[in-house]
Formats: sequence, structure tokens, C-alpha cells
Amino acid sequence: MKYVKLFEEFTAESSFINEKKIEIEVSLRHAREAGELFDDMFKSFGKKEHSNTFIFKDEDGAHDFVTMLVNRMQIPVGEITMPEGLL
Repeated sequence: MKYVKLFEEFTAESSFINEKKIEIEVSLRHAREAGELFDDMFKSFGKKEHSNTFIFKDEDGAHDFVTMLVNRMQIPVGEITMPEGLL
């Protein structure tokens, strides 16, 4: 049986596609930790594209995510790829 998306799910995804996206990539060494943090606290701010790549809708959520990765998870800034000026 095929899954049919509800109209609300479809419009939510299409609006996410049209919005400005901020991509953050964490090294594979720290992907599990970053994924757990994202699932726990930042799922409503964006989506997980791969195990180590996260797409955010707004700059505030992305900034908070990177700040928590660096300060709380102790992930070095050199292990995180992000747009310039985010941190």
C-alpha cells in the first residue's frame, strides 16, 4: 500500500523548499552527537538531510544549534561547515 501525503504535509514541505535554507555540516566523527542534539531540541527549526547535514529555515535556529554544538557538545569549530558569519 502506498502512502499518500495529506495536503497539509505537502504544503509544509513545499513552503520549506521555497524558504531560505542554511546548511550546516558536521564531520562524520561528531555526526551521532549532532544528530542526537538536533532530534532532541532543533527538529522544529529545520530538517536532517543526511546523518551529518542539517538544513535550517532561519538563522537564529542555526546559530543556536552551532553554539550548542561548540559549547555543550565540545565539538571544535573546525569540524563544522557553516555559512560565514553564522557564529
